[in-house]
Amino acid sequence: MPYLKYKLLPLFVVFVFDLLRAQGSDQIQMYRFNDSLYGSPQQITALIIDTDLLRDYEFQVVFDTLQPRTTSQFAKSAGALAAINGSFFNTKTFQLVTYAERNDEFFGRSLPPRENDLINASVVIGKEGEVWLEEKQPDSYYRQSAKEKAVLASGPRLLQEGKFIGLPKRPAFVDKRHPRSAIGSDGQFVYLVAVDGRQPGAAGMSLKELQGFMIGLGCKDALNLDGGGSTTLWMQHRGVLNKPSDSEGERPVANALILVEKQPLKVKGL
Repeated sequence: MPYLKYKLLPLFVVFVFDLLRAQGSDQIQMYRFNDSLYGSPQQITALIIDTDLLRDYEFQVVFDTLQPRTTSQFAKSAGALAAINGSFFNTKTFQLVTYAERNDEFFGRSLPPRENDLINASVVIGKEGEVWLEEKQPDSYYRQSAKEKAVLASGPRLLQEGKFIGLPKRPAFVDKRHPRSAIGSDGQFVYLVAVDGRQPGAAGMSLKELQGFMIGLGCKDALNLDGGGSTTLWMQHRGVLNKPSDSEGERPVANALILVEKQPLKVKGL
């Protein structure tokens, strides 16, 4: 179980999450933080997943650009244990605006860096359902690579090996406070984080603040996912854990990251 006190280096603050065990499992924990942070009220929810759970479960990337669904709909239809909204998409056409692949099917493509320097990282899911975060490689690299079964490009990258990564000069997106979704890892745990915002009691975070929060949480590597009204964290038997900022509630999205039980290998003749 992860250590329950986390030091946020930029603020020299130590805080403790309220611990709510996930249906009796010690391998996935839910934490909530509702207090003042960075001089503003914050509502933050995190799922911290022990990688030992990946012996029986695996991460998957799910898409639907023809019939967009909410994160919870994606999760429920797959029988998922947990889910978080994924990467960026056009909110009018629901087409991806970044690269993604699943089982050698390719969805979307990367925009030229000069058009979108925010997407500089990838969530990569290996053949056994394990997940790692890395600097985004060219689309052609992932198309030719056989080491992964799913890729979802997003960003910006927040942390690499425990160090802050320089952020793009996009003041409206980077410096202003918004609801944020993020994924992080430290080798033993995977962290799914939803920072609420744009509502009373939840100011949201700038990306610099999110960097400090993720490293204080214990992450060594981390990247930003689609945020704003898309920010949604979901868990089986509990439903949506955070408070999405859209007045209508959960926003339909084009993709999500889910944690599902592995399917038994089917062998012909048996």
